Amino acid sequence: MKKCLQLLLMCVLYAGYTKAQNKSWTYNFGTSTTVQNLSTTHASGVLSAIDGTLEHKDDILPAPENGQIARIWTGNRVNNTNINSFLGGFSLTTAGTIGSGAKLLFKAAATSSTHKFSILNIAGTSVMSIGFKLKFDSGTKGDYRFSIGRDVSAMNWTSKSGGTGATPYSSTTNFNDANISGLPSMLLMHWNIDNGVYKLSIREKRSTVSANLDGFKAIGNLNPSINFVNGGEYDIQVYANNSSDNASYTKNNTLYTVTARSSHVWVNNTILLYEAGNPNFIDQDSNLSPDAVLNAFIFLGYNNDQNGNDAQAYLDNFVYANYLENINVLPVVLDRFSATKQSNSVQLNWKTLSEKDNARFEILRSGDKDQNQKLIKTVAGKGNTAIGSTYSATDNSPFTGNNYYKLVQVDVNGKTDTLATALAKVGFSKNDFTVYAKGMSVKLSINASNNENATVEVYNLAGQSLATEKLKLTSGANQLTVPVNLVKGVYVAVLTIKDEQYKTKFVIN
Repeated sequence: MKKCLQLLLMCVLYAGYTKAQNKSWTYNFGTSTTVQNLSTTHASGVLSAIDGTLEHKDDILPAPENGQIARIWTGNRVNNTNINSFLGGFSLTTAGTIGSGAKLLFKAAATSSTHKFSILNIAGTSVMSIGFKLKFDSGTKGDYRFSIGRDVSAMNWTSKSGGTGATPYSSTTNFNDANISGLPSMLLMHWNIDNGVYKLSIREKRSTVSANLDGFKAIGNLNPSINFVNGGEYDIQVYANNSSDNASYTKNNTLYTVTARSSHVWVNNTILLYEAGNPNFIDQDSNLSPDAVLNAFIFLGYNNDQNGNDAQAYLDNFVYANYLENINVLPVVLDRFSATKQSNSVQLNWKTLSEKDNARFEILRSGDKDQNQKLIKTVAGKGNTAIGSTYSATDNSPFTGNNYYKLVQVDVNGKTDTLATALAKVGFSKNDFTVYAKGMSVKLSINASNNENATVEVYNLAGQSLATEKLKLTSGANQLTVPVNLVKGVYVAVLTIKDEQYKTKFVIN
């Protein structure tokens, strides 16, 4: 019982530890050079994720490589039976000049329905740094919104096109005026395009007596240098703090403080002001509790005017961090980190998408019995690079049982940043299994990592089974006997634990 309690405590401590680690990633739309239509039908959705289930990855929509879910939802046509009436939708294209590779061409819905692109299932914290490239193009009418917050439901992959498979940040919530109160969001930005004039506003609180956008703060007079226009290209960055305390980040050699439960919004490297001297935007009608984890964001397009909606937008190059940091200069943007058990070792692999002033990586390891993190590997970084780089290292002496790995990045000034953690379980190894004969029996020496059932079989070199014995192993050293009468010769003992087998030869003289 004491050991179980110790293991439980260790797991709790480790879970709390990993939750606090800095993580960052990017998402873009691949490198396709041909236009791909992502919305051939109306009122349908596409999900794509790399989460260990092959069926969850959709070929037409690039999947994030960090466990998140990419989602597009196509709303209704003007006429559901006439494809030519479908004036909105999604496609991947190389047109436009923002970002890199393919971009998502986003056409707002021509009906009261809504088109949506979202990233769900983010392993986040109560703060979020998120940036993306945005270009408005070819339109005189339309409405677009961007929101970050907390998705409160798990995705049901068996009905992913809608219905019970939907979540607030995938398709059940339109974030429009009809259901704008009590949203699970802490920031809602709104671009309205009317007669070719683009206006941005950010929600404060919707009035209880008016259905108009009187709850949105227009950013015009206080932000004269920010001008959204047809053909304009914009770098949007949000630093959101849903925690109960103030939080800070440094940008352009200046320290900025985001007050509790508020957001800073930057457009083309200029911070937006809510009021003179105050960049903190607070959504007073947010339905998020203090310190709730931010784990989703969504970009939406819709317009109730079915005759004049021709505004469209390009999206690309999303950058995320689960901590407040200038996402223009993240020291390393990590794509993935994995730890894979080999026969008697653990293979560690990771990939970066970009590096800045990166001197080296350090890999630290701890285990169930030895919880002190120890440096086991150092790998030189690439310094400064804007292209992807792959790295690998091998732990040739892992612990028996759970091995907890931490990937740390060290910059040229000695500053460290924990990028990710990974777990590899190493069970029984060949070196833990020895056999020798004595009299009318075979003696086994087994050093087991856990209490578990096993089976041992003895074969001659012709492959004939001479003895089979079921064993109950206890954690630690086990000395066991298998009754069998053997003549002089060479034999093979095969130990089976769960789905793994371990073989060793022994000789009778």
